[in-house]
Amino acid sequence: MRSLWCAWLLVALPALFPASGLAQDTAVAVQPASSDTPGLTWKAALMAGDNELDVFDNATKTLKTMFLRMGLQSGNIRDLSASQPEVRRGALPANAENLESALRDLSVGKGDACLVHLSSHGTRQGFFLRGAPGITPARLNSILDQGCGDQPTVVLISACYSGVFLDRVMLKPNRIILTAAAEDRTSFGCSSENQYTYWDGCLIDSFTQSDNWAGLYGAIKKCVETKEAQKRFTPSLPRAYFGEAIASLRTPAAPPETAGAVNASASRCPITMDESYGFSAGNPVKSRTGWRYRPGSRVAISQRATRSHGTVTTLSSPGQHSRGRRHSRYL
Repeated sequence: MRSLWCAWLLVALPALFPASGLAQDTAVAVQPASSDTPGLTWKAALMAGDNELDVFDNATKTLKTMFLRMGLQSGNIRDLSASQPEVRRGALPANAENLESALRDLSVGKGDACLVHLSSHGTRQGFFLRGAPGITPARLNSILDQGCGDQPTVVLISACYSGVFLDRVMLKPNRIILTAAAEDRTSFGCSSENQYTYWDGCLIDSFTQSDNWAGLYGAIKKCVETKEAQKRFTPSLPRAYFGEAIASLRTPAAPPETAGAVNASASRCPITMDESYGFSAGNPVKSRTGWRYRPGSRVAISQRATRSHGTVTTLSSPGQHSRGRRHSRYL
């Protein structure tokens, strides 16, 4: 009788207590399933939101070249840029309306996967666009709903404070979201000396290191941490969310020769003062007269609560607090 009771428990317990999403310290705990995404057609929109530094357009153009080498069709990729030369070469002007239009134009449907990459400055309200209203989490959610629907959707956001896009409104079972920084941290590499921002460079360098987005996130994390540690920068703490429906989604197959270079001596992303994070405020850049130092504020980092339909991943450790460092200067 005891053996029958034990056998019943082995069968019944998994049904009574199904697995749910858990907050994790590392993304590699999400294991890929071999049955995920065979035959999916990837369709991508790549947007550089500021034209005062080349790093943003550099990233979107390199990623486009990589995706074409991975087998994406040129007709399934849309470019958006704040740079007039890029617009003259065929890119759409970077704004929320054009991003939504670009995704609708891709006609994402059954059998497709949706990929969005955004690179620019960031504020505590969302994604900065030069010469256009910025994109908030609620606005981006609406754009994705209209353009990607219920199809597998991956959102890559390279910007200061981009962790704000792990807002509840954005967290859906069919989405994976990778951000360059926590909601209260700046990211690095927004400098004319660099080819890419730190996070974009690590994304490009790491794309071939894993065939799934969870593994790619882990590789980007290590890359960013290494670059920031070299200059003792306050950690940007990249974040990630994996919706339960596609937690083990595979990336497009990548060729081994793709690579990118990032100068580890970069400055912080140029951002506005704390009291003027609104999108209408102009983002300052380097000036020939020198730099003005503004120390960062002390902040406490804590793990985000687990969502019922996915996993929010944070890279902070308990008690990790820091101030801005004097060698990390920005306007």
